[in-house]
Amino acid sequence: MFCRPHGIDLPQAGVFATAWRTEPVQGITDGCIGTPSFAFRRREDGGFTVGLSGRGRVELNLNSMRHALKFFRLFLIRRKALTLRLGRSYAYSPDANLTWRPDEISPFERTRVFDPQPDPKLVEEGMLQLRRQFPELRHVKAAEIWGGFIDSSPDTLPVISPVEKLPGFFIAACFSGHGFGTGPAAGHLAADLVTGTSTIVDPHPFRYSRMTDGTKLDPNSWG
Repeated sequence: MFCRPHGIDLPQAGVFATAWRTEPVQGITDGCIGTPSFAFRRREDGGFTVGLSGRGRVELNLNSMRHALKFFRLFLIRRKALTLRLGRSYAYSPDANLTWRPDEISPFERTRVFDPQPDPKLVEEGMLQLRRQFPELRHVKAAEIWGGFIDSSPDTLPVISPVEKLPGFFIAACFSGHGFGTGPAAGHLAADLVTGTSTIVDPHPFRYSRMTDGTKLDPNSWG
């Protein structure tokens, strides 16, 4: 939404996701555990933060339909984990189809924190899987749940790049759910690009131009 008024088309699909924390519990691990269906990590309060792998809701609107072809391969891979719903271009949604003049209050000023509603059904499903694989947690309950918005690219790689058509404009987005793990390194790379210093890694895989120059955007090309 921020790129659009500057004439920059950024294919980005939003997934509404849900996470939660459990009550304090002893044992299992003091670190992190990841499984094909869910992942969790120990909290300082003694509980676990838990999330289902790849699960979420996609709301179809004008923006998502415009980039549907670029995301088709990714959708085929993840279709069983996603719920589709017809949505509207709400003013508070990061992928809303909005325009505004420079002298107007922007959507980012109207909504400083985007706080979507969580899905309690995903919490029930996740707790069931958690108890099934770890019987020691059979009496543990979810203490708090919250929602979030995951921004994905068609190939699930982030875009960390300058934009040639608009000198001085840089993008660091589309982390596809990997922001916590890659955040420090991504921030380092973005800072390197902005300041023109030697980059911490090769920035070529994360270039913005791959979205517009006909590059095959394959979600199976990495990891």
